[in-house]
Amino acid sequence: MHISQNDLQLLKNKLLSEEKTTSETLASFASKNKNANREYTSEFPTFGDANDEDAQTSAVEEYGTRLSAERALEERLRAIEEALTHIEKGSYGRCSNCKQDIPLARLNVSPEAELCGKCK
Repeated sequence: MHISQNDLQLLKNKLLSEEKTTSETLASFASKNKNANREYTSEFPTFGDANDEDAQTSAVEEYGTRLSAERALEERLRAIEEALTHIEKGSYGRCSNCKQDIPLARLNVSPEAELCGKCK
């Protein structure tokens, strides 16, 4: 592996911090699904009276926004967890496509990166 132990520890710490932040952000508007380890369920927001058409339209729009954010954050969390698993297995920093080393500069920007710049 081309990454020094010091750099690897710094990247691991960054991933752990991002994992915590991402989980907290998800938990702020979605509940963790008890039946699926990495999945969350967005709560449908309530705005005002059920008979208020504008309020219901706003609720539907907000729910759509939450669902999009939920999917993106779940995917990010999955990528972070996979990167942490690769660190533990000793396979971190290798492109999942071409198996070449991912440049440290790329990992510093996106420590959860699974692909090198060429395969991205």
